[in-house]
Parts: sequence; structure tokens; C-alpha cells
Amino acid sequence: FPSHDTNGTQVWESTLTSRFNSGSKNVMLDNFNSIIVVGETETDSSTQYDIQISKLDLFGNILWMNSIKGSNYSDAGFSVCNSLNGNYILTGFYFDTISNSKRMMLLETDTSGSLNYIQLYGSSAASIGMSVTSFGSSYLVVGSDLINGLYQILYDTLMNSNSILESESNSGLIIYPNPAIDLITIQTSKLNNNHITGIELLDIVTGK
Repeated sequence: FPSHDTNGTQVWESTLTSRFNSGSKNVMLDNFNSIIVVGETETDSSTQYDIQISKLDLFGNILWMNSIKGSNYSDAGFSVCNSLNGNYILTGFYFDTISNSKRMMLLETDTSGSLNYIQLYGSSAASIGMSVTSFGSSYLVVGSDLINGLYQILYDTLMNSNSILESESNSGLIIYPNPAIDLITIQTSKLNNNHITGIELLDIVTGK
């Protein structure tokens, strides 16, 4: 995954490594000026592919990589955009075990890459969403019915939305993922490192 300046000179290159075979399909810049990459990766639950989403900073440092596990058949992310509340909306395909088919999807993750909600579309045995664009709280997806050789276009909204965001202040302090269970990362800009004398975490449940 290389990055170039306006003169075409390579600035940095980053490899989204995993212990499984994986690949990237699409990239965007999110509301935090972070790089979001979507694609697919093999996982423990699938010897084929599950959906993968990754976040990098503008210097190519990997902030996190998440896989969204589906069936033991192939699932993949092909395109990503921002939602109004800062979450990530993906399209691609997701294997539906009920209909035994690959179906076009609208999928929402929170800003830590964890699955919030998914909706599936299409009646073909193989429908793939190729690109997603946001229009306010609704989303336009274009894709293909690979069985019948047809274009597919859908326009819909995701109602089950979680608006918890990663914390970012004007001081350059970033905390992720949010929500967190076992591990939390606190990132500061180099400019502010000498000004921070301590960090205190408070559990809102226990008050400690």
C-alpha cells in the first residue's frame, strides 16, 4: 500500500500483513483524516475469505486491522464510505447460508471496525456490491448480478446505527478503539508529548 506526493514521488509504503492470505479492494480518507482500507482475508473461521477493514494514519502506520467473520464460505468488502455519524459503511458480498447465495450487502461498522449492522440484497446466487456512496443518511450501491450478467443498483438506509466515535480532541489526542474491552491505545501528536504529564482513566461503571 504505497503513498505518493503531488510529484509522484513515493513517500512511504505499508504492508497490511496477516498470517493468512488476504487482499485489499478499496480505500478512503475518513472524518479523522485516517486511511480506511477494505478487502478480504482468510481467517480461522473461513479457509476462503472474510471481510477485512483496516485503519492507518497518514504516515502509513497501521492503527488496527479487523476481520468481520461470516460463514465458512467467501465474504468480501469491495467499497467503503463514511456515514453521517462517522461510522463506516461497506458494500461487497456476504454469503447467506439461508438462501445458499452470495448477496450484495450494506454493512456498518463503528470507528473501531466492529460490526454494527448488516442488510443483504439480491435474489441471484451471486450478487456483488462494487461501490457505495452516501447521500445523507441513505446509501447508493452499484454492483453486479454475476449469474445473469446484469447491473444492480440499490438505494436504502441503515436504521440500526451506533454513533459512538473514537475520541479525538483539538489537542491531537486520539483514543481507539471505542468501545474497548481488553486493550485501548492512546495516541498523541509529537508536538504535545512534552506537555502531557499524566493520563487518568475512569471506568464509568465502577467510578474507579
